[in-house]
Amino acid sequence: MEGEVRINAAAAPYPLLGPERVLPPGAALVEFHYPASSSEPATLLAMVKRPAGYDPEGGDWEYVVLTPQGTSTHRGALPLCKRCHADAPHDHLFGGPR
Repeated sequence: MEGEVRINAAAAPYPLLGPERVLPPGAALVEFHYPASSSEPATLLAMVKRPAGYDPEGGDWEYVVLTPQGTSTHRGALPLCKRCHADAPHDHLFGGPR
């Protein structure tokens, strides 16, 4: 599967994240997952930064799993997502958009 990350304006600093930088509440990132040889996404995975206190141990991120039509199938401080993103270098995020 191939992936493509899209961000909203509040997440504009995403490519410049460093040790002291965190994204503000309202920042959103959506990763579109495409099956090989397809131009239509199979799954969308989103992260939305919530206000301080939403989930302090998870960086206050809400995780959302969406269908290609935009219907949420899972959302919240999802344990599987949190476990993986706990290893991310900055603000529970990996890399920057491609």
